[in-house]
Amino acid sequence: MKLTLLFIFLLNLNAKEPIYYGVYSNFNFNSYTAEFDQLEGFNNCCPVFREGSGRGLSFGLNLRFPADKTSQFGLKLGLNNLSGQLRRTEQVFVNLPNIGKTSGEFTHYIDAKVKTITFEPYYSYNVFSNIFLNAGMQFSSIITSTFNSVEKITKPTNTGTFWDEELDESTNSRSRNQQSGEIPNISAIDLGLTFGISYQLQMNKDNTVRLHPELSYRQGLTNIITDNTWRVNNLNIGVSLFYTPKRYDKIEIEEYQIDTIRIEKDYIANSYVSVGRVNKDVVEKKTENEIQVITQFQRVDTLYIQGKEPIIDYAKDTKEKTETQKFNYVAVKLDMVAYDEAGKEQKLDKIKLEVELTREIYPLLPIIFFEENSKNLPERYNQISSNMGFELNDLEPNPIVYNRNTLNIIGQRMSENKGANISISGFIDPTTEQDCNLAYQRAKSIKDYLVNIFKINENRIEIIYNSNDCVPKDLTRTQSPEGYAENRRVEINSNMPELLFAVTNTKYEEPKTIKPPNILFKIYADNVISNKEFEQNFEPYPKKSNLKYEMLHFWSLNVNQKNNNLFRTEGHSQYSEIPFEFSRKNATELQSGVNLEVELKGIDDLGFGNQDVKSILVSKDTLLVEVEKLTLTVFKVSQATLDTRIKNEIKKFISTLDENSEIEITGYSDKLGNEIANKNLSAVRAEEVKKYISSIAPRAKFTKVVGIGSEEFAPGIKSYETPEERFISRTVEISIKKKRK
Repeated sequence: MKLTLLFIFLLNLNAKEPIYYGVYSNFNFNSYTAEFDQLEGFNNCCPVFREGSGRGLSFGLNLRFPADKTSQFGLKLGLNNLSGQLRRTEQVFVNLPNIGKTSGEFTHYIDAKVKTITFEPYYSYNVFSNIFLNAGMQFSSIITSTFNSVEKITKPTNTGTFWDEELDESTNSRSRNQQSGEIPNISAIDLGLTFGISYQLQMNKDNTVRLHPELSYRQGLTNIITDNTWRVNNLNIGVSLFYTPKRYDKIEIEEYQIDTIRIEKDYIANSYVSVGRVNKDVVEKKTENEIQVITQFQRVDTLYIQGKEPIIDYAKDTKEKTETQKFNYVAVKLDMVAYDEAGKEQKLDKIKLEVELTREIYPLLPIIFFEENSKNLPERYNQISSNMGFELNDLEPNPIVYNRNTLNIIGQRMSENKGANISISGFIDPTTEQDCNLAYQRAKSIKDYLVNIFKINENRIEIIYNSNDCVPKDLTRTQSPEGYAENRRVEINSNMPELLFAVTNTKYEEPKTIKPPNILFKIYADNVISNKEFEQNFEPYPKKSNLKYEMLHFWSLNVNQKNNNLFRTEGHSQYSEIPFEFSRKNATELQSGVNLEVELKGIDDLGFGNQDVKSILVSKDTLLVEVEKLTLTVFKVSQATLDTRIKNEIKKFISTLDENSEIEITGYSDKLGNEIANKNLSAVRAEEVKKYISSIAPRAKFTKVVGIGSEEFAPGIKSYETPEERFISRTVEISIKKKRK
């Protein structure tokens, strides 16, 4: 029941129509079909009761949940009167005045009072215009079940009395065996199928009040008594009155407001734009028929325009310069600036990190996505020229990086496991593509890559292809470019499950706290081309007389700790701002108490150079908590089911749990579809994982089980731009924290 209600709730979130809140009332024409001669314990026997009829009223609550423009799921809860009368006629001797004993006829009656509480889920389909066909299943609990029984002379109709055969005399009565009581052996539940037709009438201007006259028939499936045949059917004429809150069409609008500040900057070769931080604000505007959800993106960019020329000549002596006079000094300057979390500039005197020892297991997504109407492997996937050029341990521990190397990982594993075979299935998007041959060509491009680069025997790779059915079975139905892109894919399966297992990286030190959180390198770089005397000082460069400056040929920036290079970049611009952040790899390699050396080197056309070096102390503390994280294999679209592969991954992962371990579970989703539904779905996924862990590790301690949907990116994800990023976002992360030994 809970799953049914959850399904209806999720289904309704994207519905175009609101929920129908209503009441109903029916007039029932009841009919009985039976096959028994008497009720147990009562003297009301006859040859066999076979049929009967009756009338009654039913009423209750009626809810409808629209699924789309033509389909609705409904629920009725109410009281139903199934009362009626069973009758059976039999020949008998009667006593007639002035005649005496003669043949007559009498009827056995059972008047049944049967009332039920009825729960009825049903489906309603809008055939055309305002006409609906309805079908459902009734579950009834019998709450009243009493009867009155009697035998009455029915022929002759107005005269005569029963003849007592034992006494051979008249009883002086036209009725006998009158009894009443509870119907014995009543069933706890009565089931029935319902079929009907209804018509929708608009009752007010806004169409928020709707009347549904309805004609329906109920076919009883079970007996209302347990020891004999007695079923109730009925024909119902009734009406439902619904109130439907006005639901406005929801339109999502994106507005971009980009302002630009113009600043004149000296000594730059070309004007350039520094892109500002994006601020997002969401506002809602309601009109008569719609709600506009406006996402406003605001950004302030800075346009730096050239002030003083980068080539400046204030020399009094204008004699022709010799080669030895040119480029005899290269001026470079490095500034390091720290910013706090609020973006306020602060002094940079020390870098302090708190790191957490972490090991992560990332899912391998055995799906390759293609561009529209293309059979070529997209460039974003790492394509190597030889299997000798790939080493898994050299990859950055990141799910997207692993995904970009899916074919290389599978190729390497197939080379190491000669018994592993794979099957490849290509697909197209049915909305934007029509040719199933394209699906085959996509699969073949994958096979060719593995055969040519990793020298895999062709017999180990099977292409599964159906020229009439090339659409994914779990089709992404979102009608958008993002939804279409997810269907243009190739799926890879293997006879050896280990071939597609998640990727486990070595332990690394993940930065949890970095002070300051943001570091910016400001680079100033020029060449000297003259030894002439200047008429004025020239900032921000060294105050040397007789110098002329212009943009240098090349500069490089290196961040080192001892002999370990943590970061390197290069450029040609006269002024640059380079943000720096510590990656997981950097944090692991850093040594506490050892200075970080930042070196800026400038080179001119003739190879002359100069440098500016800054040194900053690094302090690193390793927290006393060790963390292991499992990012589960991605879930299918709109599903939260834990299949066997996911359960095996969880079971293996939690095998090291001890009494001091604490578990955090976080569910994520992509950004397609309804935001609230996605968050609810991510919560359901997280809860399903918790239930499974609890079933195999009853003493497991959970400190957090939450679904955050797309409020935050899933681990390692920084955008939803590509289909693989959206697929990997449909995940649950399990984090086990325990104190280090």
